Amino acid sequence: MKQLSFVINNFNNAFYLKKTLNNFIKLNNISLFDIILVDDCSSDDSINYCSTEINSLPNLKIIKNTFNLGLIKSWKIGILNSYSKYIFFIDSDDSPIFDNFDSLFNIINTNLNVDIFVFNYLQNGLPIPKYKVFYSMLGIIDKKLISPFLTGNVIFSNSMPLTRWAKVYKRSLIIDDFELINDSITIGEDAVANSIWFSKAKTIFISEIYIYDYNTLNTNSIMRKKRNNYINKINILFDDLVRISKKYSFISSEEINLYVQSLLLSFTHYFLFIRFFPGIFFIIGSLPQIYKLTNKISIKVQTTRLKIAKVFLGMLLSLHEFRKKKHK
Repeated sequence: MKQLSFVINNFNNAFYLKKTLNNFIKLNNISLFDIILVDDCSSDDSINYCSTEINSLPNLKIIKNTFNLGLIKSWKIGILNSYSKYIFFIDSDDSPIFDNFDSLFNIINTNLNVDIFVFNYLQNGLPIPKYKVFYSMLGIIDKKLISPFLTGNVIFSNSMPLTRWAKVYKRSLIIDDFELINDSITIGEDAVANSIWFSKAKTIFISEIYIYDYNTLNTNSIMRKKRNNYINKINILFDDLVRISKKYSFISSEEINLYVQSLLLSFTHYFLFIRFFPGIFFIIGSLPQIYKLTNKISIKVQTTRLKIAKVFLGMLLSLHEFRKKKHK
């Protein structure tokens, strides 16, 4: 059995995927891991390239989805095709920091009872200052500390990265939970998955070592496309987190409300200040859905920014409805 499987999710990212696989070829400890590439029906030359590299990477397994299944189902396919003890997720347009992989394997091999390893990561090559406090808690955290750790507003705040990348999960911990995750979620998948997996974990290990570089500059990124129909997607996420919180008491209603509020505020900031001219028309067209979502967020956790935005949105919605009646 291999110690670690790298599960790479890919969709039309051949350019970045080539760089990642070329770096894997250069590693000396190739016998310690395998690579599961799940291609979600790409139309570029991703699969053709990988097929030519299979001789250089004998531990590479390529799975091509017949249809575009989405991220959650592709995760599951990757995990089901892995027989390693641990899973490391990679998005194909990001860059693992291969120079630190010796440290990664050393930490895993000396802590084989740990359920989740949390490593540090960069964003576009730079450290992320807001996680400084979180990464001051180093080493093993046992089950006794996990409950206050989660309910202490860490998982749904800036203190801990919500992402699945730069984390290593015990396969047996996560393989049975995909039925709990709504396949229709296309925003916040990592938040839902980590809510379950961290709740179940008995032991986690935190390391300040950087092993991943998150790329936000890819113009073909799926994250950029997720902004379409964004408000409805946040509503689905909100409802699913509430549903999961009833099964896992570690996740509080306050934390869910804070997290969804941050998504909504980042959305309105993007469309009002970064893409103002197309954005203002988009927001006007989405006013009923946005206003409905703001009303779902608990008044106890609403920030001043959201309260002001809610008043402003209410005025816009009233004006919008008045003009619609006037033109009938």
